Amino acid sequence: MNTTPNFKIGLESLLDLPLDTVKENIIKNEKCLLKDLKFLDLLTIDETKSKDKALRQGVYLFFDSEGKCVYVGKCQSFPHRIGAHFAMSPVARMNDFLKAVVNKLHPESQRTSQPYVDTVRQVIGDYGLLLIAVNRVPDDDCLNWKPYEKAPKGEKTQKRKLVKKLEKTLIGLLQPCFNSHHRSYKPPKPDGTLRDNIC
Repeated sequence: MNTTPNFKIGLESLLDLPLDTVKENIIKNEKCLLKDLKFLDLLTIDETKSKDKALRQGVYLFFDSEGKCVYVGKCQSFPHRIGAHFAMSPVARMNDFLKAVVNKLHPESQRTSQPYVDTVRQVIGDYGLLLIAVNRVPDDDCLNWKPYEKAPKGEKTQKRKLVKKLEKTLIGLLQPCFNSHHRSYKPPKPDGTLRDNIC
């Protein structure tokens, strides 16, 4: 029996929702606790409307044990980027999330790896993860979607821009405390849909 929570959302299911509903859906959606996360969970998504079930790029969100979004990031590969957040070294370049948690719990001792070990053993497993997959590519008017494998030349860049806009919009909407400069992100257009803000 599969007990993995449904912690993956396809972007197309959020696009035409008002931002307050997007925020509500993100907060209410199931999360996968990091202690229960399996590598294979980061490789596929169940999308009934798409033949492409590979989990490609998108945005990932970390939540604390109280359900508050504390970090939003973007990636071209979920397994690679999420794994990089857990490099057990204070000098690692891409472990922003783990560094932020360690800094919160052990602000006085970030020069050694022991606080990283302690943090992973004691608290990190109770943090949750939610993925928003951008598996399908919008055309220029952001209304019609095409499978990734049929994307014309140049659309890969468009997809990366869309993922970046999605990340910025969600940082502005959720104000995650572990993102650097999260307060400098402009709040999204309050009366619009998610599509209005990223397309």
